[in-house]
Amino acid sequence: MVYNYWKMDYWFNTRPAALPSFLLVILTIFGILLLINYFYGAPLFLKKHGGAYKKFISNLKIYSIVNGFFSISLAFCSWQLVPVLATRIWLIIWLIELILWGLYIFNIYKKKTVYLAKVDKSNQIKTKYLPKKK
Repeated sequence: MVYNYWKMDYWFNTRPAALPSFLLVILTIFGILLLINYFYGAPLFLKKHGGAYKKFISNLKIYSIVNGFFSISLAFCSWQLVPVLATRIWLIIWLIELILWGLYIFNIYKKKTVYLAKVDKSNQIKTKYLPKKK
C-alpha cells in the first residue's frame, strides 16, 4: 500500500477511487470550520483587538473563505467521483497552498505584534518623561 504513494499513476489517476469516508468527513468539517471563522471568528477578533490588526484579519478572512469552499468542493468531487477534479494531486496541491498561505498570514500577525509592542514601549517611555495633563 505504501509503495503506491510513490507511483505517479496513484496521484494522477483520472478515475481514482473515492477517498475514505473519514477523510471526506474531515475535509467537510474543516471547510465548515473555515467558513464559520469567516463569518464569526474574524469579526470577533477584529472587535476585540480593534483596527490594529485590520490587514491580518482581511487576509485571514480571504484565507478562510477560499480554503473553506475549496475543501468542501474537494470533498464533493471525490464523493461524486468527478474524473479530473477528484484526482489526488489536487489534495496535495491544496495542502501545500494551505500551509504556505497560513505561514504568510502568521508572519503578518507576528510582525504586527512585534511592531505594536515596540510602539507600546515607546509610548511608555514618552509618558514617563512628559508632564501629566491636569
